[in-house]
Amino acid sequence: MTEDEIYNMLDRDRLEERNAKKVTRKVLIKAVDDTNNSKLFDTINDCIAYLNSIAPSNKTTLYRRIESQKPYHGFICQ
Repeated sequence: MTEDEIYNMLDRDRLEERNAKKVTRKVLIKAVDDTNNSKLFDTINDCIAYLNSIAPSNKTTLYRRIESQKPYHGFICQ
């Protein structure tokens, strides 16, 4: 193989790997109180935009709350 062929092959592999890692994560938030208030968001950013309308929010804290299953602005996030 020539250097150009190897370079092109590595570029394709990198692109495939990067695209494989881009997994959209759906986020479900449920109200902590007993109401059946729940919302499903297609991305973390959509969820953050909604939570920002309630109170200042950020992705890092949301990720931590999802993993710990602790309430965040009155919602359990999954």
